[in-house]
Amino acid sequence: MPLDITRVGRKSYVTTRGLAEVLEAVKKHGLPSTTSRSDIKRKRSARANVMTPYGHVIQQWRLQTEDGGTVAIDYCHPAALVWHLCSSSEPLQNLLLERMGLEPCSLAAPWRVVFYSDEITPGNQLRSRNPRKLQAIYFSFANLGSAALGKEKSWFLLCAVRSKTVQSLQSGMGQLCRAAMLSFRTHGADLSSGIQLYCGESRPVLCAQLGILLSDESALKYMANNKGASGKLPCVLCRNVIHRRYKPEKMREPLVTHTDINYDHFILHTQKSLAETAEYLETQSRTLNKGAMQDLQTKLGFNHAPLGILASSGYLEMLYGMVRK
Repeated sequence: MPLDITRVGRKSYVTTRGLAEVLEAVKKHGLPSTTSRSDIKRKRSARANVMTPYGHVIQQWRLQTEDGGTVAIDYCHPAALVWHLCSSSEPLQNLLLERMGLEPCSLAAPWRVVFYSDEITPGNQLRSRNPRKLQAIYFSFANLGSAALGKEKSWFLLCAVRSKTVQSLQSGMGQLCRAAMLSFRTHGADLSSGIQLYCGESRPVLCAQLGILLSDESALKYMANNKGASGKLPCVLCRNVIHRRYKPEKMREPLVTHTDINYDHFILHTQKSLAETAEYLETQSRTLNKGAMQDLQTKLGFNHAPLGILASSGYLEMLYGMVRK
């Protein structure tokens, strides 16, 4: 008796498009020898975690949690991922070679990496509690051009971590982003020093460094451990801008509200002032009680995050360079 396709996917939901693709593949290639979930996962992992000249595509971070332990988080190494995808995708090869011809990259003129962070909510968007939420980090290259960047296939997934896991990390999203930023500059696979790609008969060298940060207000807030739009000091870069909701009766110069449209009134943070803020929070955290510490964080506009981006001069330099461009 032939399979009734209208009954497939009722027990475990599958989209109509997904079901059509599966049936088409079975029609073309026949049934696989194994069909269990564990077999599918094992074969997918083996296929994904290929070896490249820059190490395995899938690698692991060991990040510190609030309770003093560590947690293993899988991620795709940028250099290994780009090499693997370029060697196996002719359209990507053609795109990279075309753009490198138009905008050559070198140690003196590297391409700019676009670092993109956002939260993904699978399933019902209106559900009050959704334990399946993910914090995802993607990257691409600004030099690919706006037409390519407007397509999903031009973006590379660096990592996708359950939001619940990120919340358990010391310094939260800040620590995760530190690890993600460092992955672009690992020994032997440093994009800023150049990696050689396999593009058919060509062997171009790709030089790139973090250059653009792309995120919404919420993602930037958690990334920089800033108080964000709900805080008294909502802007991660401004020293004298306060939220209009918290405007005092008598405003003293140089304070301005976030609704001020005159850019000349804003006093911007420097890399040094951000580092001093993080250092001051670290020093005060050793002596202040919880209530006093929360009050200090509110006044400064930043949370104490010892493993966050602002707490390290190297990571702060990378972040500051991206948000100021």
